[in-house]
Amino acid sequence: MRRVTEEGSSSDDNALKLPDIGASSTTAIQQLEQLLEHEFYAAAAHARLICDAYWSNMQDELASGAEDATLQTRVRVIDGTLQAVWMRATGPARSGPSKGRYYAKQLPKGTASNNPNYSKATFTRCPSWEKELAEYVEGHYAKQRERAMILTQMRRLMRRYKKVVDQSYEDYK
Repeated sequence: MRRVTEEGSSSDDNALKLPDIGASSTTAIQQLEQLLEHEFYAAAAHARLICDAYWSNMQDELASGAEDATLQTRVRVIDGTLQAVWMRATGPARSGPSKGRYYAKQLPKGTASNNPNYSKATFTRCPSWEKELAEYVEGHYAKQRERAMILTQMRRLMRRYKKVVDQSYEDYK
């Protein structure tokens, strides 16, 4: 392909045809889409390891006699989006059918959808050890959320690009 773009093609050169170029582009686009999908799940797996490390560190702190924890965290992929969220644990319900159960209420991120960070104010009501741990973990979560956001934009652009490529070759199929 580089040769054709640099030297041009002559009427005697029948080795490269437009359908061949179109097929090559389609194959390359499919490979790029697979790489984007792989990278998205790599970011999600990284966030999951961060979450697991948070829980492990929290358990270590509690075992060493630290004040009770109030924050919980969870990582999941829902409808192709990465969710690394924080929740505040609440005590057991005092009445009703759920008596004795603990609840966790998801904390709003409170920042613009294009900002991957939770606000530092989210962690103000926590014990100092937990606040320090949560802020550290949130810094790493924010990087994974940003990766996922950029990859989502790239996937959207790839869909648009694929449509343009398909349209550019539809007369030559």
